[in-house]
Amino acid sequence: MKKKTKTPYPEGEEIIGESQVMEELRELIKETAISDARILITGESGTGKELVARAIHRGSLRAAFPFVTVNCAAIPDTLIESELFGYRKGAFTGALSDHKGKFEAAGHGTIFLDEVADLSPGAQAKLLRVIQEKRIEPLGSEQSVSVDVRILASTNKNLAAACAAGRFREDLFYRLNVIPIGIPPLRERRGDIPALFRYFLSLMKADMELNPEGEAFLAAYRWPGNIRELRNLAERCSVQFSPGKKLGETALRSLLLEKAPSGIHEEKKRILDLRNALERGYNEAKELFEQQYLRYQLEKHGGSVSKTASAAGLTPASLRAKLERYRIK
Repeated sequence: MKKKTKTPYPEGEEIIGESQVMEELRELIKETAISDARILITGESGTGKELVARAIHRGSLRAAFPFVTVNCAAIPDTLIESELFGYRKGAFTGALSDHKGKFEAAGHGTIFLDEVADLSPGAQAKLLRVIQEKRIEPLGSEQSVSVDVRILASTNKNLAAACAAGRFREDLFYRLNVIPIGIPPLRERRGDIPALFRYFLSLMKADMELNPEGEAFLAAYRWPGNIRELRNLAERCSVQFSPGKKLGETALRSLLLEKAPSGIHEEKKRILDLRNALERGYNEAKELFEQQYLRYQLEKHGGSVSKTASAAGLTPASLRAKLERYRIK
């Protein structure tokens, strides 16, 4: 196989993986970086959406200008306007001087709206206006300010379903989703897992190796926390094991979360149950699949009914009814 020349990245920001899906992702990043189109990056929590956004910025004509990240889920609706658009001295009590918002701070660079689905309806309307007019109006100012930034956004939710449910503006969705980029979860690129784990160990200057048993264990585990969980495991290994340690299943399993040891067993059981469903009648098979699907989604979203309902395209009330029907806690 031809050896790929790696592009120099800041430490910890390289997109690692030789699987076909990752090769395609790198090519898509390269193709879209040089345009100025808005991009919506989707993927489960921990898959590396910000990493992809930074790679797009680095490959763009705006690379010499700032890359500004906004955690939309962390900004209260009452502060979103001042956070994004800034304010002028005297705009409100405590505004002792002018303050640039995120859009102005980005200059001619890139603004990354992380978890954009968590913006309130009011904030969505304000963002839509900025996209349409390419101007912002700081609080306390009577004059608008022209902005020239590229907008990248990300979400771990199904925005199309959120639009259908009335939780997200459809016009804003289409404005943001000019170029969609989906990042696969780690369990769908299992062949990359050992290389990723070794890469994280190298970042932490950890002198230890995976043995074949350890590689098989990492590849079989479901990784609900995706790359973030894998990196955390590598960091735990670097702290708790001595240099030269050979990392096998026992060592790795001991440092995962408490529920992790049963993770592989549960995954195998789930696959077996779905295979058995194929031998049943249509209605029974459909019910068996629905039960497995709901259990999987509920586990994936940490037991949160609202998050599970959003991901499944159901109302919370409808989901609760199904959980009660199947006696799923």
